[in-house]
Amino acid sequence: MNAGSSNRIVRELVVDGIDDWVPLRDLVFVVRQVASDEQAVVALVTEVARTLLREKLMVFGELGDPGFVPWPGDDEAVLRRLVAELDAMGWQPDTFSWWLANTEHGHAMGSQFERDMPAP
Repeated sequence: MNAGSSNRIVRELVVDGIDDWVPLRDLVFVVRQVASDEQAVVALVTEVARTLLREKLMVFGELGDPGFVPWPGDDEAVLRRLVAELDAMGWQPDTFSWWLANTEHGHAMGSQFERDMPAP
């Protein structure tokens, strides 16, 4: 596991977030594909989440009455809540518990990442 894995996952999530909210389970699933053990899963999910928050690419939240409702608090409070919620679920989030949504900056970066991707 290296910084390349983290950057690739950040890019993938932000591109996926262009069209719709991204379930948190997608982040954990992608990390499990590259992490060697549970400790690595925790570390990489936390690293990716910290990057998404610090770079203002995505926000974490849940679905509510008006649609997507971001979790309140600063980046560190959101990160603490994320880790606590995932700990409580054994790092196996279900399909509809929590979501990630692109910010305006995330949409712009996701569009740029998408343009930079090589054609299949």
